[in-house]
Amino acid sequence: LDRTLSSAQSFLQGLFPADPSTFSEASGVGLPGGVVPIPVYSQALDNDHLLRAYDKCPKLTRNLEAFYSSQEFMEHEYTYRALLSELSGAMGEPVSLKDFFNAFDRLHLRRAEPENPAPGGGSDVPLLDDATWSQVK
Repeated sequence: LDRTLSSAQSFLQGLFPADPSTFSEASGVGLPGGVVPIPVYSQALDNDHLLRAYDKCPKLTRNLEAFYSSQEFMEHEYTYRALLSELSGAMGEPVSLKDFFNAFDRLHLRRAEPENPAPGGGSDVPLLDDATWSQVK
């Protein structure tokens, strides 16, 4: 945890560099070099309602489960079964309609930077042709 907090502090110090004009040695106001401490807070994942709040809400979970088992959702999943199967084969892992947003993010990153793939959208992710990409969107 200390290493993570130190990394966060270092990143934030680079993002918000020190302002030497805020330090006065005579008055003792401020920190030497104008360093401004950036507060970094952390909490257990179970209590983190700012990031990934969507998986901490029982009502949302129940509503999603109801939606995923609905006739409408199952019809969409059936309609796009060939595309999902094609993407599963190309990506080397199962791609379902329920978790499609994860695959879409990786495919979109790969398409955005075909010559310089970003992490998570790397060269292991297929670069889709225009016809397949129009189905994915």
